[in-house]
Amino acid sequence: MHDGARGTAAALVSGKMGQPWSGATEGFGQQDDPKRWSGWMTATDAASGERKWQFHAPFPIMGGVTPTGGGLLLFGDMGGNFYAFAAAGGKKLWSTDLGGAIGGGVITYDAGQGQKIAVAAGMTSLIWPTPKINAKVVVLGL
Repeated sequence: MHDGARGTAAALVSGKMGQPWSGATEGFGQQDDPKRWSGWMTATDAASGERKWQFHAPFPIMGGVTPTGGGLLLFGDMGGNFYAFAAAGGKKLWSTDLGGAIGGGVITYDAGQGQKIAVAAGMTSLIWPTPKINAKVVVLGL
């Protein structure tokens, strides 16, 4: 076993059970000041790798991105902003503040009452200094 592997094994053994662990010896590093946060949504052509468009969000984008068959692109940011974009050209069609960090996926479904969008808002984490609120699932209709 080489020295790097021994160090990793020792770090695993010395970790505290039930506590967050990044795998790095220096913890999670230095967190950016939330006043300086931002994020990017980048659309790329899957076949060519060519960048098609970008959107600069006011907060990091940690959650899933959901494209729809109708050409929408749905996603949220860690500031609680939820977006609907035109997938083809990158035009922002609509956005709203859901009141809590969006760090998960977005789903769409139709249970016979018309197309719906569901998204969880209010993600809290030990490593992300987002507001500590009660999480909620928001359901929107198209």
